[in-house]
Amino acid sequence: MTHAGLASRAPDWAADLEQILVDGACRPTICTVSAPAVALPALGDAFSQAPGAVWAETEDHGWVACEVARALPRGAASDAGWARAVEHYLDRFEGHEAMAVAALAFAGGPPTPEAGFGFGTDMVFVPRWLYRRRGEHADLSLCLEGGETAARRETLRGALEQWTRLLAAAPTPSALPAVLERREVPTASGWRRMVRQALEALDTGEVEKVVLSRRLHLRLAAMPPKHEILARLAAASPHATTFAIRCRGAMLLGASPEVLVVRRGLEVRSEALAGSAAGCDQLVTTKNLAEHALTVAAIEGTLRTFCEQVQRPDEPRVLALRDVMHLKTPIEGRLGTPAGALEIALALHPTPAVGGTPTERATALIDSIERVPRGWYTGALGWVDARGDGEFRVVLRCGKLEGSEAVLYAGAGIVQGSEPEAEYEETALKLRPLLTALGALEP
Repeated sequence: MTHAGLASRAPDWAADLEQILVDGACRPTICTVSAPAVALPALGDAFSQAPGAVWAETEDHGWVACEVARALPRGAASDAGWARAVEHYLDRFEGHEAMAVAALAFAGGPPTPEAGFGFGTDMVFVPRWLYRRRGEHADLSLCLEGGETAARRETLRGALEQWTRLLAAAPTPSALPAVLERREVPTASGWRRMVRQALEALDTGEVEKVVLSRRLHLRLAAMPPKHEILARLAAASPHATTFAIRCRGAMLLGASPEVLVVRRGLEVRSEALAGSAAGCDQLVTTKNLAEHALTVAAIEGTLRTFCEQVQRPDEPRVLALRDVMHLKTPIEGRLGTPAGALEIALALHPTPAVGGTPTERATALIDSIERVPRGWYTGALGWVDARGDGEFRVVLRCGKLEGSEAVLYAGAGIVQGSEPEAEYEETALKLRPLLTALGALEP
């Protein structure tokens, strides 16, 4: 389609971006135009075959990144070396500030069977298309690496037409599907054995805490549209970040209540979210306070390696979600050492809230007990720009969707005093938001 043909019926923002494609780009450039502000779940079924598609949304802002313009693999680099190489690459772009998206796998578990840029592996990339919404304002960015060929411009033009349709569409609701099969891994008795094995390691002093997880496998008559699942998740989780990661035909989506790190200039913010219960009377216990203190100490200690000042409240707060309550301690610092959001995230991850402590022993114990790699579950998802600013969330309360099947994940921290049945019930509470979004919550 010619530039004139598209511009004659497209909104101004699309015509402006089309002109950029016609002009081409001699140097790496991020081209950004204002775009209609829509609820991000409406874009949930977009780009189903894209090798990288990521959504993240809170109450007032969110972003969608689609298609890989450039993958930025770690190689043999250290955490700090990889993070700084990413920022250096982003700094080469002209125009609007470039941004890289990162999905980090959980540190424990054996290597994933898919090598390289695959589902559940560490993945950092510059998106070709980036849609960002802040309240009532939104923009759409296109990454051009310079010297775009005529064939490549035609491909990008086709994607631009798809964005034009998506941002003008009004998704219609559909009926919830029937659940054909439901299977727990491990079973309830298997979970009890896992917890007893963890308690034995606690008794010997091998670890102070370990976080175990279980999975719920569902086979549905049909998978609901992704935008509907995301919309129901967002409605049920107002204090969480709704997210989705699509790769190789599968999607991991959920609603995380936990911030790993936010970095703006010299200011850094993290939070300890550990210690959970159904009600407040069950939450503030000696066991939960001790479990929470381990996470606070680990995060505060890591931030002190980067920050000249670190502060936090003396007592934890209560985060009340629809189905479960958590102890929460915000931790803030001011950087004294140059470090970007990705570098800090890599240093913090995995915290004792998702792995345990000491970290290496806890993750090794998880390997031996769970026997199945977690992939992105209990990993981290976020973004970083050329200045090092960015934010990351812990990947929690989520499930992997593929075809008509779903695998939902939930975990619980095991410390001295943990009881297998109580920890099982805690994981059941954490599964409820996604079960509700899928229409699979049992009465």
